[in-house]
Amino acid sequence: MRSRSDFARLRAGSSFRGKFLSVKVARLSEAESPPSVAYAISKSVGSAPVRNRARRRIRSIVRNHPEAFRGGFGYLVQLRPGVDRIRFVDLGDELLGLLGQSSAADTL
Repeated sequence: MRSRSDFARLRAGSSFRGKFLSVKVARLSEAESPPSVAYAISKSVGSAPVRNRARRRIRSIVRNHPEAFRGGFGYLVQLRPGVDRIRFVDLGDELLGLLGQSSAADTL
């Protein structure tokens, strides 16, 4: 996901917020196309090594749970301060919980 129009659709999409993460979801194309996932990590999360570690953890969760993402949709995963201090399992539970809320929402 690199185009400006995809990010504009994500901004207008549905948002689901947790304690350390928020997920924005929007339909980007037909259902046969693979889902697109983007990550946003502000400097308030921590220094560059902290942000990179957090990004690697989230990417690992996304890679290990492809069934949680619907084809044709775009996802923007935003990390918040404190995400570096929680356990990997708890981070995964929060992300999968937010994705479950997005799948259950009738607005998409």
